[in-house]
Amino acid sequence: MRAFILVLGLLSLGSGAQPEAPAREQAVAGPAALRATAGQPGKGKFLVASKSLLDPNFSRTVVFLIEYNEQGALGVIINRPTEAKLSDLVELEGAERLGEPIYWGGPVARGAMQLLLRAKEAPEGALPVFRDVYRSGSRELLERLLSDPDAVEHLRLYSGHAGWAPGQLETEIGRGGWRVMPGDPNLVFTRAPSTVWPELIRRATNLWARRQEVPPGDQVARLPGTWQDPGFISNRLATACPGNRSGLSSNR
Repeated sequence: MRAFILVLGLLSLGSGAQPEAPAREQAVAGPAALRATAGQPGKGKFLVASKSLLDPNFSRTVVFLIEYNEQGALGVIINRPTEAKLSDLVELEGAERLGEPIYWGGPVARGAMQLLLRAKEAPEGALPVFRDVYRSGSRELLERLLSDPDAVEHLRLYSGHAGWAPGQLETEIGRGGWRVMPGDPNLVFTRAPSTVWPELIRRATNLWARRQEVPPGDQVARLPGTWQDPGFISNRLATACPGNRSGLSSNR
């Protein structure tokens, strides 16, 4: 059944067709929540499933966000390869050159195929995601890429995607379901996808630990002549309470 769905997805792609996306392609000016700053979701970033996320669709997954704006978010899971290869499913010239299996991109629109590729320049029919990574749903582009042995080395195909309505992803992040990490093209196109989630969990843990570090000794830097300086406080108390150098009143 899975192979049948994948075939339908690929054959349904028309010339230059794009899978349904929750947003426009142009940059969106909006609230701070939409800006791709550290710790916030953004186009080209990773969503790393926390250890507590038990949803079987996303447990121990890494989602690469390929779109994010005021209309929602869209991404593909990059660490769940299937056992199916393109050459097993359709007859396309050069399909056997694609050694990588088709990846399960997410539970949404599993009948639609999405491709990611790395290129120095934007290929016709593709949209930029992050650095030299582009996405497309064009069958014509796929056929062109399959005819180029070098291009096939930097190509991934995904069945389906993950999608979030406006505010939904932010809510899940706030509940601790996801950790947001910087995107890394080398991890998107790694030949060892099983190592991606453990590696990013390790990075996220180290990043969190560094943020928790405090200087040795006093946790608060004491500035001379301010309320943080014990000498300053003692002097003020002595002035306010003559004859009581400790600054403490006597009940006797």
